[in-house]
This record gives sequence, structure tokens and C-alpha cells, in this order.
Amino acid sequence: MSDDAGWLSRLMESRKRTDESGGGPEALSPLSPEAMLEAERLCSRAAEAKQAGEKDEAVELYERAVRLNPRLIHGWLNLAVTLYEIRRPKAALECLEKARELQDANPNFEAAISQLLPICQHAAGAATGNEEAEVWVRRGLQAEKAERPEEAIGYYERARLLDPRNPRAPYLLGVALLDTDRVLEAVELFEEARHIDDPETNAWLAEALPSYHRRAAATLQEQGVDRANHGEWAEALRCFERSLRLDPYDMHTLCFRGIALINSARRYREALFCFEMAERLGHPDVDELKSLCRKALGTGGEA
Repeated sequence: MSDDAGWLSRLMESRKRTDESGGGPEALSPLSPEAMLEAERLCSRAAEAKQAGEKDEAVELYERAVRLNPRLIHGWLNLAVTLYEIRRPKAALECLEKARELQDANPNFEAAISQLLPICQHAAGAATGNEEAEVWVRRGLQAEKAERPEEAIGYYERARLLDPRNPRAPYLLGVALLDTDRVLEAVELFEEARHIDDPETNAWLAEALPSYHRRAAATLQEQGVDRANHGEWAEALRCFERSLRLDPYDMHTLCFRGIALINSARRYREALFCFEMAERLGHPDVDELKSLCRKALGTGGEA
């Protein structure tokens, strides 16, 4: 969002009630007091959900509120703002049109509607596949909430295809992949999301990526050790090198790489460098490995 964030937030905090007479288009049927009260309660729950960062849940609650009481102008407005914030400007514009139909009976909201309309109109005009992508993102969030991660992964992948510039899709897909232990794919997606211009997502990634890198590096290290145990030294070496690209100062992986260099291609000089680096990082058991390398190098043992 841009400089409009201030007044949008103020609008969201506004809890004005509609005219108790239920004024609005004559075509609307009378509402029971119970329905009006429940709609207000839903709006209050929606505001709390949004304040807690649960914007998709807030959208669902506002939608229930305005279905229950279609005259609830602040419900339509807050729904429009929330939809705009989750990058669904076309849906937000539809809600604003509903609010505008009610503004004659609720003139206090005219200024807010006038401010928000051109912003949503501009954003909706610029939107292509991104609106539909957000729908699939939302379905993915619902699937995750229902503990169906594989289903969520499918939804997020569809969102990425529809809008490659959507920052939430690769980030949320990465989180879902982490939940299914697909760590390496997740890190690649976080790196992808990092290159999309979205300050909120990028701020989170800047803080979270190092820990995810370490987690992925540990997974690669384990894969490398498994390959080595099966005598597949060239493949083990590739795993250790990929691990070190993510976490270059892991002393154990440095040692493993050195051993794989010797066993896969007798590259003693590079192996010696790995062992010396591991020693500087605090590894206590590299003296014998260093001696082996120096002996091989002294007798021309490097390939």
C-alpha cells in the first residue's frame, strides 16, 4: 500500500453503526434486530482478526456480516479495504459500489467512499491475473488451516502460474513445502520471493532465510553422508558443496567435503584447504586428515 495506508487504517478502526432505521434501498426487506446485532458482532470479530494479521479470516467474517445485513455500510467499506490490502482490487471495487448505493442514507461515509473509489478503480484496471491468483492463495491458506498441506501446495502453485509477480504465492508455497519436509525446494522459493518487490514479505524473509538455509544445508549434509556410506562419492561431493553454498561455515560439512574430494578424485590440495578451514572454525579432529593430504601432496599424489 502507499500513502493511503493512514486513512485506510483509520477507516478500518471506524465502528460507526448504520442508521438504526435501517435506511437504504427500498428493495431490501426488513431485518430482525437479532440479524442486525449478529452482523455487528461479525464485524467486530473481523476487525479483531485483521488486527491479529488474519486478513483472510477477516474477509470471511465481513462477507458473512454483509450477507446477514446488506445495509451495513461500514461492513461493505471495511470488506473493501481488507480486499484491497490482500491485492483483490476488483472485488474491493464491487464492495465499494455496494457501499455507494447506501451512502445517501449514510452521508458520514461519503468522503471515505470518494477517497477509496479511485484507488481501487486504478488498481483494478491494472490487475490481470493477479486477482485470480489471490483467490487461489486464499484457498491455499484455507487448506493449510484445515491441515491439508498437499492440497495447499497445489493451490499456491496455481497462483504462481497465474501471477509470477505475486510475492505471497512463492513464500506461502515455500512454507507449505517446509511442512512436508521439502526443505530444498522451499529455500529456492524463498529466494524467488526475495526478488519480488514487496517490502513486507522481504522483511520477513531477511529475518527468516538464514535459519531456513541452515535447515536446508543440514538436509543436504545428511544426503551427502548417506551417498558416501553407499560409496557414491561423486554424488556425496555434490551434496556437500550444495550444503556449503547455503551454510559456508559449517565445520563438519567442510570435513565431509574434504573426505569426498579425496575419495572421488584425489583432490588433496582442495581437501587440505577444507580441513584447515574446519580447524580454524573449531573442529578438533582434523590433524590426521591434514597429515594424509600433506603426505599425498609431498609424493605427488594429487591427480
